Amino acid sequence: MSTHITILTDDSTGISISLGGMYYFCVRPKDWVPGHHPGILQVEVNGGTLDTEFDDNNKDRFWEFPGPVSLPAGQITLALHDLTGSYGRCDAIFCSRDKAPPPLRTDGVARSRRRQLLGLPDTPGSVGIFDFAVLGGGILGAAAVLTAAQSSPSVALIHNRPYLGGNASLEIGLSPRGIIGLVVEKISKRTFTGGLKAPQLLEAEPNVTIFPE
Repeated sequence: MSTHITILTDDSTGISISLGGMYYFCVRPKDWVPGHHPGILQVEVNGGTLDTEFDDNNKDRFWEFPGPVSLPAGQITLALHDLTGSYGRCDAIFCSRDKAPPPLRTDGVARSRRRQLLGLPDTPGSVGIFDFAVLGGGILGAAAVLTAAQSSPSVALIHNRPYLGGNASLEIGLSPRGIIGLVVEKISKRTFTGGLKAPQLLEAEPNVTIFPE
Protein backbone atom coordinates (compact mmCIF):
# COMPACT_ATOMS: atom_id res chain seq x y z
CA MET A 1 0.00 0.00 0.00
CA SER A 2 1.24 3.48 -0.80
CA THR A 3 2.66 5.37 2.13
CA HIS A 4 1.80 8.75 0.62
CA ILE A 5 -1.64 9.10 -0.99
CA THR A 6 -1.95 12.40 -2.79
CA ILE A 7 -4.60 13.09 -5.39
CA LEU A 8 -2.85 14.56 -8.41
CA THR A 9 -3.95 17.95 -9.62
CA ASP A 10 -5.68 17.86 -12.98
CA ASP A 11 -3.49 17.85 -16.07
CA SER A 12 -5.01 19.72 -18.99
CA THR A 13 -4.26 20.70 -22.56
CA GLY A 14 -6.06 22.38 -25.41
CA ILE A 15 -6.84 21.01 -28.87
CA SER A 16 -8.37 22.67 -31.90
CA ILE A 17 -11.55 21.24 -33.46
CA SER A 18 -11.97 22.42 -37.05
CA LEU A 19 -15.48 21.03 -37.56
CA GLY A 20 -18.11 20.73 -34.84
CA GLY A 21 -20.05 17.49 -34.41
CA MET A 22 -19.97 14.08 -32.73
CA TYR A 23 -16.54 12.76 -31.83
CA TYR A 24 -15.33 9.41 -30.48
CA PHE A 25 -12.50 9.21 -27.97
CA CYS A 26 -10.08 6.37 -27.21
CA VAL A 27 -8.09 6.56 -23.97
CA ARG A 28 -5.06 4.40 -23.14
CA PRO A 29 -4.37 4.17 -19.37
CA LYS A 30 -2.27 1.60 -17.52
CA ASP A 31 -3.78 -0.69 -14.89
CA TRP A 32 -0.80 -0.67 -12.53
CA VAL A 33 -2.01 -3.58 -10.37
CA PRO A 34 -4.68 -5.69 -12.12
CA GLY A 35 -7.35 -6.73 -9.66
CA HIS A 36 -6.76 -3.68 -7.45
CA HIS A 37 -6.80 -0.80 -9.99
CA PRO A 38 -4.87 1.82 -7.98
CA GLY A 39 -4.70 4.49 -10.70
CA ILE A 40 -8.31 5.15 -11.70
CA LEU A 41 -8.97 8.38 -13.57
CA GLN A 42 -11.60 10.31 -15.47
CA VAL A 43 -11.22 12.32 -18.67
CA GLU A 44 -12.95 15.69 -18.87
CA VAL A 45 -13.76 17.31 -22.20
CA ASN A 46 -14.66 21.01 -22.09
CA GLY A 47 -15.68 20.68 -18.45
CA GLY A 48 -17.84 17.59 -18.99
CA THR A 49 -16.75 14.13 -17.82
CA LEU A 50 -16.65 11.13 -20.16
CA ASP A 51 -18.94 8.35 -18.97
CA THR A 52 -16.11 5.89 -18.19
CA GLU A 53 -13.70 5.54 -15.28
CA PHE A 54 -10.44 4.36 -16.78
CA ASP A 55 -7.66 2.09 -15.53
CA ASP A 56 -9.70 -0.83 -14.17
CA ASN A 57 -9.37 -3.11 -17.21
CA ASN A 58 -7.10 -5.77 -15.60
CA LYS A 59 -4.63 -5.22 -18.44
CA ASP A 60 -1.43 -3.26 -18.91
CA ARG A 61 -1.65 -0.51 -21.53
CA PHE A 62 -5.02 -0.91 -23.21
CA TRP A 63 -7.29 1.28 -25.34
CA GLU A 64 -10.66 1.99 -23.74
CA PHE A 65 -13.62 3.44 -25.64
CA PRO A 66 -16.09 5.70 -23.81
CA GLY A 67 -19.23 7.03 -25.45
CA PRO A 68 -19.33 9.75 -28.13
CA VAL A 69 -19.13 13.45 -27.29
CA SER A 70 -20.62 16.39 -29.16
CA LEU A 71 -17.98 19.10 -29.62
CA PRO A 72 -18.20 22.62 -31.01
CA ALA A 73 -15.70 23.94 -33.51
CA GLY A 74 -12.80 25.86 -32.01
CA GLN A 75 -10.50 25.37 -29.04
CA ILE A 76 -11.53 22.80 -26.43
CA THR A 77 -9.91 21.62 -23.20
CA LEU A 78 -8.99 18.04 -22.27
CA ALA A 79 -8.20 17.25 -18.63
CA LEU A 80 -7.13 14.14 -16.70
CA HIS A 81 -8.74 13.85 -13.27
CA ASP A 82 -7.09 11.48 -10.77
CA LEU A 83 -9.54 9.63 -8.47
CA THR A 84 -7.32 7.48 -6.27
CA GLY A 85 -3.97 9.19 -5.67
CA SER A 86 -1.93 6.43 -7.31
CA TYR A 87 -0.91 8.03 -10.57
CA GLY A 88 -4.27 8.26 -12.33
CA ARG A 89 -2.92 9.12 -15.76
CA CYS A 90 -2.91 7.84 -19.34
CA ASP A 91 -0.27 8.02 -22.06
CA ALA A 92 -2.50 8.73 -25.06
CA ILE A 93 -5.93 10.02 -26.11
CA PHE A 94 -7.16 9.48 -29.67
CA CYS A 95 -10.11 11.37 -31.13
CA SER A 96 -11.95 10.76 -34.42
CA ARG A 97 -15.29 11.54 -36.07
CA ASP A 98 -15.90 8.10 -37.57
CA LYS A 99 -15.20 5.73 -34.67
CA ALA A 100 -11.88 4.84 -36.27
CA PRO A 101 -9.50 2.79 -34.10
CA PRO A 102 -6.29 4.49 -32.99
CA PRO A 103 -3.24 3.99 -35.21
CA LEU A 104 -1.26 1.00 -34.02
CA ARG A 105 1.62 1.18 -36.49
CA THR A 106 5.15 1.06 -35.11
CA ASP A 107 7.06 1.56 -38.35
CA GLY A 108 9.31 4.46 -39.30
CA VAL A 109 6.40 6.61 -40.45
CA ALA A 110 4.62 6.25 -37.10
CA ARG A 111 7.79 6.95 -35.13
CA SER A 112 8.51 10.03 -37.23
CA ARG A 113 4.97 11.31 -36.63
CA ARG A 114 5.35 10.72 -32.89
CA ARG A 115 8.61 12.68 -32.80
CA GLN A 116 6.93 15.50 -34.70
CA LEU A 117 4.02 15.67 -32.23
CA LEU A 118 6.41 15.65 -29.27
CA GLY A 119 8.72 18.24 -30.78
CA LEU A 120 11.65 15.82 -30.89
CA PRO A 121 14.38 15.98 -33.56
CA ASP A 122 14.68 13.16 -36.10
CA THR A 123 18.31 12.73 -35.13
CA PRO A 124 19.15 12.85 -31.40
CA GLY A 125 21.76 15.38 -30.41
CA SER A 126 24.90 14.38 -28.55
CA VAL A 127 24.99 15.00 -24.80
CA GLY A 128 28.50 13.73 -24.31
CA ILE A 129 30.57 10.56 -24.07
CA PHE A 130 30.24 8.38 -20.97
CA ASP A 131 32.06 5.28 -19.78
CA PHE A 132 28.92 3.74 -18.31
CA ALA A 133 25.23 4.40 -19.00
CA VAL A 134 22.09 3.11 -17.28
CA LEU A 135 18.62 3.25 -18.82
CA GLY A 136 15.91 3.54 -16.19
CA GLY A 137 16.14 5.16 -12.78
CA GLY A 138 14.22 2.65 -10.71
CA ILE A 139 15.70 1.17 -7.56
CA LEU A 140 17.96 -1.19 -9.52
CA GLY A 141 18.98 1.48 -12.01
CA ALA A 142 19.85 3.95 -9.26
CA ALA A 143 21.80 1.23 -7.44
CA ALA A 144 23.72 0.41 -10.63
CA VAL A 145 24.64 4.07 -11.12
CA LEU A 146 25.77 4.54 -7.52
CA THR A 147 27.89 1.39 -7.75
CA ALA A 148 29.38 2.32 -11.12
CA ALA A 149 30.25 5.79 -9.86
CA GLN A 150 32.85 4.24 -7.55
CA SER A 151 34.94 2.90 -10.45
CA SER A 152 33.88 4.58 -13.73
CA PRO A 153 35.16 8.06 -14.65
CA SER A 154 31.78 9.14 -16.05
CA VAL A 155 28.30 7.65 -15.59
CA ALA A 156 25.01 8.64 -17.23
CA LEU A 157 21.51 7.81 -15.99
CA ILE A 158 18.68 8.18 -18.52
CA HIS A 159 15.23 8.17 -16.93
CA ASN A 160 11.75 8.93 -18.30
CA ARG A 161 10.24 10.26 -15.08
CA PRO A 162 10.92 13.35 -12.93
CA TYR A 163 11.44 11.17 -9.82
CA LEU A 164 13.92 8.36 -9.27
CA GLY A 165 12.92 5.05 -7.74
CA GLY A 166 10.20 3.58 -9.94
CA ASN A 167 7.42 2.19 -7.75
CA ALA A 168 9.43 3.23 -4.69
CA SER A 169 9.49 6.88 -5.80
CA LEU A 170 7.40 9.66 -4.32
CA GLU A 171 4.84 9.08 -7.09
CA ILE A 172 3.91 5.57 -5.86
CA GLY A 173 5.65 5.05 -2.51
CA LEU A 174 6.21 1.27 -2.43
CA SER A 175 9.44 0.52 -0.58
CA PRO A 176 11.58 -2.56 -1.36
CA ARG A 177 10.85 -5.60 0.80
CA GLY A 178 12.69 -8.72 1.84
CA ILE A 179 16.45 -9.11 1.98
CA ILE A 180 18.13 -6.19 0.22
CA GLY A 181 21.77 -5.25 -0.17
CA LEU A 182 23.54 -2.29 1.39
CA VAL A 183 23.34 -0.13 -1.73
CA VAL A 184 19.60 -0.67 -2.20
CA GLU A 185 19.07 -0.06 1.51
CA LYS A 186 20.98 3.21 1.28
CA ILE A 187 19.10 4.62 -1.73
CA SER A 188 15.73 3.41 -0.41
CA LYS A 189 15.84 5.49 2.75
CA ARG A 190 13.27 8.28 2.82
CA THR A 191 13.60 11.99 3.37
CA PHE A 192 11.17 13.90 5.60
CA THR A 193 9.04 14.64 2.51
CA GLY A 194 8.61 10.95 1.72
CA GLY A 195 10.94 10.91 -1.26
CA LEU A 196 13.91 8.60 -1.65
CA LYS A 197 17.47 9.59 -0.80
CA ALA A 198 18.58 8.24 -4.18
CA PRO A 199 18.60 11.65 -5.93
CA GLN A 200 20.71 13.23 -3.17
CA LEU A 201 23.20 10.36 -3.25
CA LEU A 202 23.56 10.39 -7.04
CA GLU A 203 23.77 14.18 -7.29
CA ALA A 204 26.58 14.12 -4.71
CA GLU A 205 28.68 12.01 -7.09
CA PRO A 206 30.68 14.43 -9.30
CA ASN A 207 31.02 11.91 -12.14
CA VAL A 208 27.27 11.13 -12.45
CA THR A 209 25.00 12.96 -14.89
CA ILE A 210 21.22 12.40 -14.71
CA PHE A 211 19.00 12.93 -17.74
CA PRO A 212 15.40 12.90 -16.46
CA GLU A 213 12.19 12.83 -18.50
